[in-house]
Amino acid sequence: MIEWIKQFIAIYPNAAPFVISLSLILAGFNIPISADMIILIAATLAVTVLKGSFLKLYLAVFIGSTCAAYIAYAQGRFLGPYLLKKKFFQKLFPEQRLAKIKLHYAKHSLLTLIIGRFIPFGFRNGLFISTGLARFSFKKLAMQDAVACFIWSLTVFAGFYKLLSKVEDVVPLLKKFNLIIFSILGLSIIGFVWYKQIKRRRFST
Repeated sequence: MIEWIKQFIAIYPNAAPFVISLSLILAGFNIPISADMIILIAATLAVTVLKGSFLKLYLAVFIGSTCAAYIAYAQGRFLGPYLLKKKFFQKLFPEQRLAKIKLHYAKHSLLTLIIGRFIPFGFRNGLFISTGLARFSFKKLAMQDAVACFIWSLTVFAGFYKLLSKVEDVVPLLKKFNLIIFSILGLSIIGFVWYKQIKRRRFST
């Protein structure tokens, strides 16, 4: 999916802001699109092909990211009763965990959203789905996430932009970034599988 997005933007660079926003919105539907990778692509475009479009590309990132959060929230809010009938979601969001999330969010809602925004690999969607499942106020969520999303998206986008501005050839850097991301993801999967196996052995003994 990411490769297709890169190719499309390479052919139609002027459509980049729309493609960036749409890609981030699709991520809200739990389609496997890395928001961090999309932001990196946007920053790369701002440095190379679309110089002078920093603000336009950043707004595309911000709008797409906030819409994705609303979509994930809506899934939890309106599909919650259906989702909680599924064994997977029952294990992922048991009643005790939802109660803890609701209590923690009620006390530290803004801080929770800010920290959650910086955690990749599906955590963001899980956070917003859980807020929907717990039936938090959408108005409060929207206002606070606007702040959280602004802090996260501007930090990441501007950080990538500044880093890439100092690099003559961004291609090797992008390859290294991809390698690091997939290595971390691979290690996380291995660690999760290993943890599950140990847990099963403990229950079986």
